[in-house]
Amino acid sequence: RCGSLEKAREVFENIQDPNVLSWNALLSAYSQHGQFLDTLVRFDRMQCESISPNAITFVCILKACGSIGSIKNGKSVHARIIKDNHLGCNVFVGTSMLDMYAKCGELAMAQKEFDLLQYHDLVSWNAIINGYSLYGHDKEAPACFEQMQCEAQFPNSVTILCMLRACIAVGALDRGKVIHTRIVGHELPPSLGSALVDMYVKCGTLEKAEEVFREIKVRNVVCWTALLAGYTQHGKGE
Repeated sequence: RCGSLEKAREVFENIQDPNVLSWNALLSAYSQHGQFLDTLVRFDRMQCESISPNAITFVCILKACGSIGSIKNGKSVHARIIKDNHLGCNVFVGTSMLDMYAKCGELAMAQKEFDLLQYHDLVSWNAIINGYSLYGHDKEAPACFEQMQCEAQFPNSVTILCMLRACIAVGALDRGKVIHTRIVGHELPPSLGSALVDMYVKCGTLEKAEEVFREIKVRNVVCWTALLAGYTQHGKGE
């Protein structure tokens, strides 16, 4: 967690007979540092050493599978989870399964896992909405968003980003404006601000994009690029 992955690996190799807690710490380290292939390799070694994974292990491995789009490994892990009977009793494993399928584009399976969850929290809603918006399902993403609100689950910045992406994909300006009203009065983080600018630009409303841009207090390169792209798109080269 302090950023010394190599030192963590060295300490792990010096542990005599590491247990599942030690393995989970190492797998989490690789995953945290974005080394998802190494995470899967270490998981294979863990199984070769007959260490039984637990729910935390599965959450970590499913994240790795989803992050690199490894549906083959993801399905293999799913089969192991069913065998060990973790899926039905652990909401974190179930949500990770949903997220893995959504990121890999297996949206029918993602929806199935979503429906199997005993209850839906913000993380599970974001996972299914993100999956639909990533793969251009312009009807399903808004339907989930509306159902989420009907169940009194309030969106966060991740939800808003997913919905803005869905609006951009189909040029749904009116829907984008409704989503914008949800965050009026709040300070816009760069990621959300740039998504709003991009949405208004691509829906043909440059003036509104400029207005949102001025509201962003801390502007990063993504915000500037969104506005520059808008000027280019609207023929304002100067």
